[in-house]
Amino acid sequence: MNEFLFLREILSDYKKDLRRKYFVATGEEPSEEMMEKIASGRNTEDLSRSITLPPLAPPLKYSLCSW
Repeated sequence: MNEFLFLREILSDYKKDLRRKYFVATGEEPSEEMMEKIASGRNTEDLSRSITLPPLAPPLKYSLCSW
């Protein structure tokens, strides 16, 4: 019985971590449906489409090492 409780605690911590990462990446809280999809590993295409990365910064004109 202790093993079952231990596994539930691990899954709970895992979901909290995923929820935090989703929020950091998207700026919004995931729905319970989205959390279940993410935690189960299903439908990762929807997740990757919902996370948009900011554009890269333009290159520097001058090297930081040139004196």
